[in-house]
Amino acid sequence: MEHKHAEKVIIMNKLMVEVAENIDSRQRSMLEMDKKYKESLNMIMKLMGEGDTLHGDVMKLKVMNSSPSHDMEQISKELKENKAIINLQQKKFTEVFIVLQHEMEITSLHIAAVKQQNDYESVLLKLTDDLKEKNETLNAKIIDLETEIQRIRKRELEKEQNEQLNANIIQLLEHDKVN
Repeated sequence: MEHKHAEKVIIMNKLMVEVAENIDSRQRSMLEMDKKYKESLNMIMKLMGEGDTLHGDVMKLKVMNSSPSHDMEQISKELKENKAIINLQQKKFTEVFIVLQHEMEITSLHIAAVKQQNDYESVLLKLTDDLKEKNETLNAKIIDLETEIQRIRKRELEKEQNEQLNANIIQLLEHDKVN
């Protein structure tokens, strides 16, 4: 019975170690996803800065090339360039947004998994405490039973010794009667 209890305690300890390792692994994954999120955010900020720079460059060129005959061609060219830049930025923003959205979904799933893992760990800890309490109760009962067995054996031994003593006394008395 103690062996089965010890096996259960060993299994519970192994489960607790596995839960802790699982939580550590998930926390590392969450940190990695947070890093990717920050990198993506930095990339968006950089692209926005580049867009602002390009817009400023276009404005400078516009001022520098303000001759009336050249204005229409330059404006048309700038519009095409700006449209191409805006389309490219919009495409990059869309891609980054999709990546960030997926990362947020994954992060939410990991957070839910870690919460559930913590709930499991709490249950395992309660079960472990219950098993320890039952083990202590069983050990106390075993000690009580061993004490009772020792008391019974002592009485039996005293009884046997008394019976042997009585038999010896009867033998001596019979021997004395004969003599």
